[in-house]
Amino acid sequence: MQMEPIMEKSKMMQFKGYEVKKLSIDGTKPIKKDVEENNLNIMYKIIPQDETFTKANVFQGVLIEATKIFPYEVEVAIQGNFQLSEEGTVEDKKVLLLQNAAAVLFPYVRSLVSLLTSQTNFNNLILPTMNFMAVIEDSLDPADIFLGKENFFDFE
Repeated sequence: MQMEPIMEKSKMMQFKGYEVKKLSIDGTKPIKKDVEENNLNIMYKIIPQDETFTKANVFQGVLIEATKIFPYEVEVAIQGNFQLSEEGTVEDKKVLLLQNAAAVLFPYVRSLVSLLTSQTNFNNLILPTMNFMAVIEDSLDPADIFLGKENFFDFE
């Protein structure tokens, strides 16, 4: 098995930063009385600039439902901006975004959840690290991840 150099992969996709789209903590939501652990729902969407996939917005977010242990509903959503090489096929670029963009963005989501929940009278929530390929394969339909270019926000 031949490994590709890391530098080659970094030329294929560049992270151009992120923007916070939603930060919400709500202590008025009903608490699920029969649930001990907070339920974590993940949102992940990819919006290309056009059919060439040379630029893409990637939206990643979490919704954590209120429980007895942490009686607040927490929602965090961010938009990551990525530039992709003009080389390679569209399918290669889709796979690159699916496999890597989530891993790039999730530390920012984790940090925002921790910061937001630290402002309560309860212990802050720290999200676990995740294997996003497993999450995508197990619970997200790749056909629902890619949205149309009409939703693209240019970042340069």
